[in-house]
Amino acid sequence: MKNLGHYSRLLTKDYQFFQISNDTIINLDQVKRYNHSELQVEFNNGTTTYASRRGGQDFKRYLQDNIQFRDIHKESKSMLGYFKDVFKN
Repeated sequence: MKNLGHYSRLLTKDYQFFQISNDTIINLDQVKRYNHSELQVEFNNGTTTYASRRGGQDFKRYLQDNIQFRDIHKESKSMLGYFKDVFKN
């Protein structure tokens, strides 16, 4: 049996996943919004989870720096429109 770190490396390298804490990997295609002040991730189905402090900082930096997400934001205001609004605060 492999540990979570093994699967995290596989999923984040080749697919749209991000590890937000030691025990949580999220599918970026399913994220609806991220509230950095509360470290809360909301998914398209309405469920929520929380990032660790370090995971939240890394996630925020990833979203701000990732060119692919900037392009998606220009096409639609679904997930990244919410991120942009959160980061303004």
